[in-house]
Amino acid sequence: QHSAEDLVQATLCTAVAWWRVRSPAGGRAYARRVMHRRQVSRWRNRRPGERLDTDKPERAGPEPSSTVDPRLGLPQALSRLTPRQRAVLVLRFSDDLSVEHTAQVLCCSRDTVTNDTNLALRRLRDTAPDLAALVDGEVSDHGHHLLGDALRQVAEQATPLDLVERVRRGTRRRRTRRAAVAGSTLAIVAAVVIWWAVTRSPGPVAASGPATCGAPVTTPLPTWARSGFSPPDIPVLHELSNRGMMLAVLFGNPLTAPPATDHNNKVLWVSKPAPAEGDPTAPHHGDLEITAHLPGSNLTVQRQVIGGPGPSYINLPRPGCWQLTLSWFGHHDTMDL
Repeated sequence: QHSAEDLVQATLCTAVAWWRVRSPAGGRAYARRVMHRRQVSRWRNRRPGERLDTDKPERAGPEPSSTVDPRLGLPQALSRLTPRQRAVLVLRFSDDLSVEHTAQVLCCSRDTVTNDTNLALRRLRDTAPDLAALVDGEVSDHGHHLLGDALRQVAEQATPLDLVERVRRGTRRRRTRRAAVAGSTLAIVAAVVIWWAVTRSPGPVAASGPATCGAPVTTPLPTWARSGFSPPDIPVLHELSNRGMMLAVLFGNPLTAPPATDHNNKVLWVSKPAPAEGDPTAPHHGDLEITAHLPGSNLTVQRQVIGGPGPSYINLPRPGCWQLTLSWFGHHDTMDL
């Protein structure tokens, strides 16, 4: 019965900690799995030859009487506990501290104190079966005082302060190691981010604007725009105007504002032959007039390609998606760059 109660309590302690950080939807299945694994571990760790028997074996000699002091074997049993377990018992039953105060002294959680208390009491039952009445009576006032007296006897060899200090030092070391690992991880992440930012810095800001600005492609040019290219079907980065009357070959890629130091914003303008379109009265000679407007601002600038469509350098004052209005030989078209 005691083993079953310990199993249930240890399972609940583990399940409560799990419920605090996860959804309680799977709590019942998680509790069953914890209980099963704890019981299997208990079976595996059972001493060879141990078996359960409801009949008590006969003892040689006189039966122990109620006047026998059960504390005689307790110091030896307590010496087999870990320092943390002894510290928890000393603080709980010798110093009469609550679970919350014990957790504060040992710098741990309430669940850790409860779990260590249950493990320590169960180990006392296993290592000293004759002291079962004392250990099981720790919830009563009489058992509580008896256990506290026995713990004070053990404290003569290892005082509660020594036990507590040893546990505190171990807790501080573990926290220091965790803090050092976390600090090293953050330093590595920061170094990687700085390295990425430095290596990815492009210098001048690219003037390509948002991803939806224009539609440049790297494909062979239309047949009417291949003059001067060899071979004629070579893929070239270019963009076609909205009406398809003008084509811009982007030799300067990417276009930047202000201009980059390693390349120029060179654009080759090629107009589609269309003698029947445009203003019939306009002369078939002149310049390519470019009016550039930056949406969302008051910026509007004029650029001119002397002699009409051909090679040019287009420099604009600010990066962004510029709307270009193109006028040449009586024709008009628009383009976003």
